[in-house]
Amino acid sequence: MKKHILKVWMILAISFLAMDVVGQESYTAGYPNVDGVGQETATLNVSATVGGTETTMVTIPGGPTFPYTYATHQAKYVTLLHTDPQPSKENVINWSSDGNSGSISEGLYGSINLWSANSEFSSSILNLQPSTNYVIYIVTVDVSGNNVIQTEMDSNSPTLVSFTTSAPPLL
Repeated sequence: MKKHILKVWMILAISFLAMDVVGQESYTAGYPNVDGVGQETATLNVSATVGGTETTMVTIPGGPTFPYTYATHQAKYVTLLHTDPQPSKENVINWSSDGNSGSISEGLYGSINLWSANSEFSSSILNLQPSTNYVIYIVTVDVSGNNVIQTEMDSNSPTLVSFTTSAPPLL
């Protein structure tokens, strides 16, 4: 009888562990990725098991009240040279809106709204240099700014995607 109860408890414990891993938020297989790489542009694509919309009522002071719908999650990103130091998750979150106080060129940082789960959403990466190696660092957050997707084994590092821009044509 004791062995049977022990087996049941072990099965339950393993089941709960499996549910936790399976229920963990992640990027959809093959994402994030970069395509359409040219000399000065590329496209960042993101798809994750999170995303959706929420609606709230907004009142303009002295004016009407109307519904405002927003994405529940965003993939925040910065694009850096592959030789630059890796930013922390906090840096990516902060720099995605201000380009590290303007030290990162426009077009190399931003946010992608994830309007639904397991759907692809994209952003153009601009102002790249030809024949250059880059890394895009990505952190996906919820509306409160909480990181919701962990990298494989290092919860302090952003997700990254490396790519190289095309060479200019030979004259």
